[in-house]
Amino acid sequence: MKMKIGDIIEVTWLDAWSNSHGYGDPTHEYKPLIITDVGYLLQESDHGITMVRSKGKESKYRGETFTPWEMIVGVEVLVG
Repeated sequence: MKMKIGDIIEVTWLDAWSNSHGYGDPTHEYKPLIITDVGYLLQESDHGITMVRSKGKESKYRGETFTPWEMIVGVEVLVG
């Protein structure tokens, strides 16, 4: 299904993280966190997807999140 602006989408992506206590563990299997976000599609480009958490009646948007394609592992349109 082709996505269009305003669709409610679910984006699954890989996130980097850091260790807050500052001690590394060479026996730990370091890997990205798998994150899932849900929001309204604002823009799809060659660089990635921008979605927002909320929108007003006059096309005012809040809570933008841009995710590059290189980090995205899946996109699903929930409500088109």
